[in-house]
Amino acid sequence: MHHPELVFRWLHILPAIALVGGVYFWRWALLPALGTLDDSARKEIHDRVRPLWARCVMISSGLLLVTGLTNAVRNILRYDFIDGRYHGLVLAKLILALVIFWLSAKLAGRSASAEKFRQNETKWVNMTAFLATILVLLAGYMRAQDRVEPDVAAVKISFESDSNEIDGIESDGIE
Repeated sequence: MHHPELVFRWLHILPAIALVGGVYFWRWALLPALGTLDDSARKEIHDRVRPLWARCVMISSGLLLVTGLTNAVRNILRYDFIDGRYHGLVLAKLILALVIFWLSAKLAGRSASAEKFRQNETKWVNMTAFLATILVLLAGYMRAQDRVEPDVAAVKISFESDSNEIDGIESDGIE
């Protein structure tokens, strides 16, 4: 792996950790803790956490979108995928990521519609956590897809088609 590819990989993985980890924290730590507080304390904590989380969502979503599209295009141009599923998986991952970005932004937003959206905060945080989990599993599955570099594929195809020829002499397959 070349240095720019490694840097792009890091710039993809670290924001993914921040965004997914933040959603998990919100779901399994913050919401239960807020549930034990009175309304005024809950609102004060929300008012302090929301702008910090919004910044994280904005930066992480932007980096994930840029690096994800770049990495997908690089992979599509660089490799031949054996079973042909990769392109469809890229599309599914992109759509899923955009939904997660939107949900996260809406949950962290400061508009009146975001405030209204947060009235069902537990439902939407649960949905975001579920979709983020699916996305991480999908990413792992995509990483495990069989792929070959095109020049290796050409050699393999050439070798298979010429298996009955040795140095220009045809063999009838009898040893």
